[in-house]
Amino acid sequence: MSLNSTLTVAVSGGTATVVDYRNGPPLPSGWTQTAFYDDFTNGLSKWNVRNDDWSGNEYSIRLARNVTTQGGILHITAKHESVTAGSTTRQYSSGYLDTIGKFSQQYGRWEARMLLPQSKGMWPAFWLRCNSAAGELDIVEAAIGSGRTVQTVHQTTSSDQPKAAHEDSSAALTQWHTYWCEREPGVIRWGIDNRTVFVDTVQQTPWLDSALNDSLNIRLNLQVGGVMPKWYNVDVDSTTVFPADLQVDWVRVLTR
Repeated sequence: MSLNSTLTVAVSGGTATVVDYRNGPPLPSGWTQTAFYDDFTNGLSKWNVRNDDWSGNEYSIRLARNVTTQGGILHITAKHESVTAGSTTRQYSSGYLDTIGKFSQQYGRWEARMLLPQSKGMWPAFWLRCNSAAGELDIVEAAIGSGRTVQTVHQTTSSDQPKAAHEDSSAALTQWHTYWCEREPGVIRWGIDNRTVFVDTVQQTPWLDSALNDSLNIRLNLQVGGVMPKWYNVDVDSTTVFPADLQVDWVRVLTR
């Protein structure tokens, strides 16, 4: 069971205080309500798990069997194996889950405590997409081997359209971190643990509000190689270690 699903007693100066972690760690300043929380102790009923589908920007086929939970941890696993879905055969498998039709919210704070995979060329991501509008908000993604994470907002899901992005190399990617973003009218703030790493506003990016003028559903996935790892010159090769594992302790969405 995840520690974040328990009641913990903290003793200070002879006074016992009960800390309730059943909705995650204590709320950040200014955020008062939990709209969504999953610590992966009760299956995956809050999520859609994709099976036998794929994307053109990487090398794997997504399988439901590669998305598992154990001891309050979500595991999204990439494997080196030949998989056929329909008329498409690829040499890698991976996993993908989302909350489409189950949970979405336009404004708030999205958080996930994650341990990124360590294998070269993996492409893990925690991101949001509008239910019907064109925009996309990437809370964190990484080309493993590059030593950095990337935070991005896209005007549309088409790769040739404008975006605003930031690269961060301040966090050791071999360690657990809480990756988050705050979306409010006119502004997005991204952070890692207790640090804000990037802020974008409508003054900097005029299309920000129009691109994200709808509720946002949550996505978690692990891709194998492809566009982003190639960009950073860390694509999958013979040195890549499989299986590779993206681990998620909990996901939470807050409101003011």
